[in-house]
Amino acid sequence: INAPVGTLPILQGYVYHIQDQQSLFNLNANTGQITTKIVIDREKLGGHDTISFFVTGTSSSNTQQHPINVRIKILDINDNFPTFPKSSVTINFLENIKGSQVSLSTATDEDAGNNGNVSNYVIVSRDDDNKFEVLYDTAQYGEVLIVRNIEKLNREERSSYQLNVSVQDHGSNPKFGFLQIFIHVDDANDNPPIFDQSQYKASINES
Repeated sequence: INAPVGTLPILQGYVYHIQDQQSLFNLNANTGQITTKIVIDREKLGGHDTISFFVTGTSSSNTQQHPINVRIKILDINDNFPTFPKSSVTINFLENIKGSQVSLSTATDEDAGNNGNVSNYVIVSRDDDNKFEVLYDTAQYGEVLIVRNIEKLNREERSSYQLNVSVQDHGSNPKFGFLQIFIHVDDANDNPPIFDQSQYKASINES
């Protein structure tokens, strides 16, 4: 608030005022200095990062006017974290198959330019003994995050795993987002029925 934005080229003896009704900026009527009226959040401007309004200067005799068209561009700072559509997801893999993959929605960032570009998806914590990998390759897969098992799974040995994936934006001071992935292993009909004993004996009376 009250942060200086710039000073208009004014004429001596003129008093200036903002013609258009707006809530973002103040104008010093005598010096032409523009300051912020509120803390401005570029992401809340509805995609409009350039603010335009008219300023009019009126001479002391009130007989002449000096109009100025003002355009102020709101610059982005890296103040938003990458976010996934959901903070956690549950996915399923079938046992006994290597190389299966599941597509997940990628993260987005409301900032602009490099501040809003996200990449570098990395598994930062896991309990899967390196049985899974994550891949982000728009040329090969499109704008999705791929989770793939690089080893066969055995549901009878273990039925669930958990991964924590991070993503970062390209800002000079990058911010990170995180996704928790819960993996369930689905059963395949890979085990035949087994009797407790290989042989059973029984006796019956004749009728």
